[in-house]
Amino acid sequence: MADIFALPQRELEAMSFHDPALARFDPKEASEDEIFVRLRNRETTVLFGWSPYLYNPKLLGRLHRIRIPTLVLWGASDRIASAEYGRAHARGMPDARFELIEGAGRFAHIERSDEFARRIAAVA
Repeated sequence: MADIFALPQRELEAMSFHDPALARFDPKEASEDEIFVRLRNRETTVLFGWSPYLYNPKLLGRLHRIRIPTLVLWGASDRIASAEYGRAHARGMPDARFELIEGAGRFAHIERSDEFARRIAAVA
């Protein structure tokens, strides 16, 4: 897993998105409210993800308890956490299916929202 707190903003955007232009944020053009929300979101990420760093060491051992069919969707261009990371979690669930979404990074629900929704609807 990449260290999202150590990466320069442009590099983080490039690793997170298939099309980094979708992530561009210019604080000079943003409202005070937009900046506040972004900073609070980052603060929350630190609060919940600092130690241990963005994972729960007990999670893989607990996934077998999930007793419902599960769809794990992963952006093929996610360079923060590899697709293998998602596949490992899907393998830990008794009835899970793993699918890659091409043309999307970490935020597939933003970059490819139609495809993301279509796949969810297909199993609903």
